[in-house]
Amino acid sequence: MPPTHLFLGLDHPSPIIAKQTTAMLFLLFAATASARVMDRLAAVPKGWEQIDKASSSDLVALKVALRQPHAEALERAVMEMSTPGHPNYGMHMTREELRSYTAPSQASTSAVVQWLREYGVVPSLDNEWVSFTTTVATADKLLNTTFDWYQYSSGGGPQLRTLSYSVPDSIAYHIDLVQPTTRFGQLAAHKSTIFEMHRLEDNEEIEAVATKANFAATSQSGNAVECGTTITPACLKSLYNINYTASAGPENKVAFCSYLEEYARYEDLGLFQDRFAPAAKGQTFSVELVNGGLNDQNAKSDSGRFGYAGGLGAV
Repeated sequence: MPPTHLFLGLDHPSPIIAKQTTAMLFLLFAATASARVMDRLAAVPKGWEQIDKASSSDLVALKVALRQPHAEALERAVMEMSTPGHPNYGMHMTREELRSYTAPSQASTSAVVQWLREYGVVPSLDNEWVSFTTTVATADKLLNTTFDWYQYSSGGGPQLRTLSYSVPDSIAYHIDLVQPTTRFGQLAAHKSTIFEMHRLEDNEEIEAVATKANFAATSQSGNAVECGTTITPACLKSLYNINYTASAGPENKVAFCSYLEEYARYEDLGLFQDRFAPAAKGQTFSVELVNGGLNDQNAKSDSGRFGYAGGLGAV
């Protein structure tokens, strides 16, 4: 007996009803196949628990990462800049050049924007990223999913997350990911990993664990044992077998980034040169501010201490 008999409860279905049933089944299967699963978790990650159902009116902020068609070209360019002997070795990209490599195609941008607008979503574009805020009800329909409230057991606020999400097949090609959806992560500032500081007074020798004698012995003997308690230029030269002195020409530069409200201080650099690198005394650095960065020379200082709490925001 044909399967349509079971659905209709008829021993002898009419041709019209049979055709209608076949069409409905085709549409049902087609709709199911048209949604591509982008990510799926087997269970709630360890340490997290669902604490409440999300209300349909709760707001969720999402970002869509558009497909980058020039990713291979970007990797190739970076490898050329990092390979000694290549004509591009040591070169750097401008922000505009980098964005040109990561930029999506116009087709991807148009397809995703149109998809979002069909659900009443107003997107914001920033190169390869599309950002938007919408209600949970809309996000559930948009991504064929169910958002709920989850919380990490050891602390942190509740987060709207889901265990899987899908997008239409016609859109999947243009998208790398949509987050935060299945990402159960705890975002937190990561401070310096320096746990101990030794204060230096103006007319005082370095304390026993970091005496000048130890520094000199490390440099002269090539023994890096002292590096277990103190890191100095002499220690690094010993560890990495550095037996040359770089010239002071303009081709030798190094750049550092400042994060977490830690700044490069001219006073700290001078102290470091006096104590550990007298050959570099008189050298300084310039600062280039990026995207609202600061150059706060009056910030809380580790001046007078052995060690630095963060990277230098200097060139």
